Amino acid sequence: LGGHPLSLNLVMPHLKEYTPAELTARFEELLPGFVTGQAQERNESLAVSLAFSLRRLGEATRQALPDLAVFQGLCMEDDMLAITEMDAALWRVARRELEQAALLRVELLPNVGPPFLHFHPTLLPYLSTQLSAERRAALEEKYWQRYYGLANYLYRADTQTPHQARAIAVREMPNLRRGVDLALAAGEVAAAVEFADRIAKFLDVFGRWRERDALLARVAAPLAGSEAGDRPAAITKAEFLLQDRQGDSLLQQGQAQQAEALFQELLARLAAGAAYDADYDMAMTQWRLGRCLAAQGRPGQAIAWHQKAIAGFERLGQTNQSAKQMWGKTYADLGNNLAAIGRFEEAQEAYENSLTICREVEDHRAVGVALGQLGTLALQRGDLAAAQKRYLAALDTFRALDEPRMEAVAWHQLGMVAQKARQWAEAERCYREAVQIRERIRDYPLLATTCNQLAIVAKGDGRLADAERWYLRAIAVNEQLGQQREMAAMLNNLAGLYLAQARLAEAEAYARRALAIKETLDLSAEPWKTYQILAQIATAQGDNAAAARWRRQEQASYAAYAGAAHQLPSWAPDFIRAVVAAAQGNQEAQAAVAQILPQLEERGWTDMTASIKQILAGVLDENALCANLDHQDAYIIRAILQQLAGV
Repeated sequence: LGGHPLSLNLVMPHLKEYTPAELTARFEELLPGFVTGQAQERNESLAVSLAFSLRRLGEATRQALPDLAVFQGLCMEDDMLAITEMDAALWRVARRELEQAALLRVELLPNVGPPFLHFHPTLLPYLSTQLSAERRAALEEKYWQRYYGLANYLYRADTQTPHQARAIAVREMPNLRRGVDLALAAGEVAAAVEFADRIAKFLDVFGRWRERDALLARVAAPLAGSEAGDRPAAITKAEFLLQDRQGDSLLQQGQAQQAEALFQELLARLAAGAAYDADYDMAMTQWRLGRCLAAQGRPGQAIAWHQKAIAGFERLGQTNQSAKQMWGKTYADLGNNLAAIGRFEEAQEAYENSLTICREVEDHRAVGVALGQLGTLALQRGDLAAAQKRYLAALDTFRALDEPRMEAVAWHQLGMVAQKARQWAEAERCYREAVQIRERIRDYPLLATTCNQLAIVAKGDGRLADAERWYLRAIAVNEQLGQQREMAAMLNNLAGLYLAQARLAEAEAYARRALAIKETLDLSAEPWKTYQILAQIATAQGDNAAAARWRRQEQASYAAYAGAAHQLPSWAPDFIRAVVAAAQGNQEAQAAVAQILPQLEERGWTDMTASIKQILAGVLDENALCANLDHQDAYIIRAILQQLAGV
């Protein structure tokens, strides 16, 4: 057999019944000249060993087997029986014989009724030569329709039973993709588009994005070729599905502006009239637009689109389960954008609404996402134990779902918890896990984010050269993707690293690049951080006038930010009230403040405490008190002065 492993795998079990000499004699009967070296090609080695194994089967089994040739290496048993219409009793015999001949391996999945049938790699290609063209055509018609139904079933089941749905989808993917090709060949373009859309969802969560894009390109081809002006006035469902998936892919690849343009065009076509009831798809497109704007650093505009989508999904969700699911998901996105502009109480309410709805519809994945978002709020509030608990639960959920992209998100968030606790080694371990996954699935936008965090950890651990390398890598990825908002933050971080090393010229160059971007965005881009670095650079250069100008801009931009009050330390509100009372002559408050001030000085708040001592001494000149303060210190001093003035 020439040492061919598949051939040996087929023949070795028969050594229990035959000697090697007897087996060799039977090979010669099947293919004269084989054993004397006249036919030693490996495909002939496979052919003879397979033919020998098949001869051991019953005649009825051999007659029924060619129908299996339509499958792609494996299938679920119930699909096979439905498509071939093989007699169940005959199949029980055939299955036993195939297993005994090592031509079939049966796999049982937890909580999945029908078993999976894994055929020997040589069997189906061989059987294909035994299948008539007429019989193949009849089988393939039933084949693609059966798998089209399975794709729709799995798409819906992924909400309530994602573990089982994904376990089936990953195994059946070769048959599902073949089904799309057959639907296209049959001229059923609309069905093929919906079929591909259902499969694309699973390829997306499995991180198999190149396969997804190739599949969508195949089904788009029959609809392409006409100019926009030649399109029918009413958009079809197939056109919507294709454009929606294309836009989602662009957004996932970090091309948010291009995705926004595509969805704006799609929304205009839907508004102009559709060939079907498009209310659900209108709300979907509004949701997509909100996500595009959020990805571009425009959360305020994203909120408006998400509120429109919520209104649409809420109205449809009374009778439409899919709309109710999207209603819950959109609340989660709304919460993200509210948090981004500092409206944390509203964000909490949005997340809780999302959690309630997603639990009602038993959308387990969305519940996991919502819990993770609540974990992020816990992290922002300094409750590290609660945040870690949420993120570990999310990690377990997405591992079980075989969803690498979200698994990487959970690792990244766990890294943030460890970073907040200054556990540098643990933070780096978690971030590197995220980097490994994101590199593997080519999730470049989020890869840049994790590289940035690795730089921050390296800096915190005193490894400045490592920090510089990670920052430069993050900036390069974002520059390639055109992600301006993210790149600005990383340019700012690198400027801060150079400033700490007294590399002032490099620090200023990177800070000015960051500011040029941030000044085109809203205040959630945190321009005060860059003004602060530029003020520190000017001070180091001895330019006190420039430092004062930068500091005023730093303080003013932070004061104008809606989320500034929520970013203050947890002790700040009570402390502000105590200082106000002390300045108004309350002796108990004066004693309390006198106790607190040395503690704050020990923790590095020396400039702010100096200004507070002046307030207690009767100085109320805001410009003088805030002249040398950073944005947060100045915010606290202004809050004290405003309360003293009764504002």
